[in-house]
Amino acid sequence: MGGEGTVEVEKWGDGVLLYTLRRGSMHLKLTNWGAITSLCLPDSQGGEVADIVLGFDNTKPYMDGTSPYFGCIVGRVANRIGGAKFSLQGHCYDLPANNGPNTLHGGFVGYDKVLWESREVNNPEGPSMQFTHQSFDGDQASASAATAPGSRDREREKPGAQLQSIIKFT
Repeated sequence: MGGEGTVEVEKWGDGVLLYTLRRGSMHLKLTNWGAITSLCLPDSQGGEVADIVLGFDNTKPYMDGTSPYFGCIVGRVANRIGGAKFSLQGHCYDLPANNGPNTLHGGFVGYDKVLWESREVNNPEGPSMQFTHQSFDGDQASASAATAPGSRDREREKPGAQLQSIIKFT
């Protein structure tokens, strides 16, 4: 790791890890479940430190679905898709409705409810983590495969053919 600071790793469950990044008096807690930020105590100029992120001290609310999306990455699309369907390039996609007649934050198994790959990044400014998640073509009835935190078109049967998708993170 570059720069001043440390990364501590704690097992939080089956494959779920909690990372605590420290630099000076600041520390940040992240987990690979949903790429969630669960705690952030920034450097304080007045000596008083306060958590500035809504989050939980354990995995239970995140994993049992009772967390109201605190600190997570939601997706494939943030917010609601009205009527749980959309049209792209002339094809209609029917999505799972998990918010009345709508799809909210990626459906029943959005990006907040999956295990992300995680790795420490060598960063000259201090400790840093990178989280990635591969979403396959058809995941939650979506169009195309995508790699979060970015998106990538995927090749189809014909060489050079690409399938577009909608993706909007928050």
